[in-house]
Amino acid sequence: MDNTLTLTKPLTRKTKETGEIVENIDTLTFRPLVAGDLFAALDAGGEAGQGSLVRALLARSINMAHKDIDRLDLEDLIAALGKLESFLPASLRTGGKASALLQGLSGSQPVGNDGAQPS
Repeated sequence: MDNTLTLTKPLTRKTKETGEIVENIDTLTFRPLVAGDLFAALDAGGEAGQGSLVRALLARSINMAHKDIDRLDLEDLIAALGKLESFLPASLRTGGKASALLQGLSGSQPVGNDGAQPS
């Protein structure tokens, strides 16, 4: 998979003092995302530190350090969150949408008459 993108309108970086161009950026190079990237994005997006909350719940459940959880592949993270979700009270897994842990992350939709996630 090609992980680069050539910009149609290159960016320039300039010094604050003189405005001199110090770098031209015409290509972006992407790296695969890991769990820590998602947690940081959740925290940055608001929701009062939702990334930190999810990371802490997962860390306590599997007895793993936060820094190790942050290095998980996103696919593995989503699978781990699915397992973690099964330990949540039913009230957090019912209703018209997925639980707070997985809503918007896995694309899974609730099923069943009461909207409960399958376990």
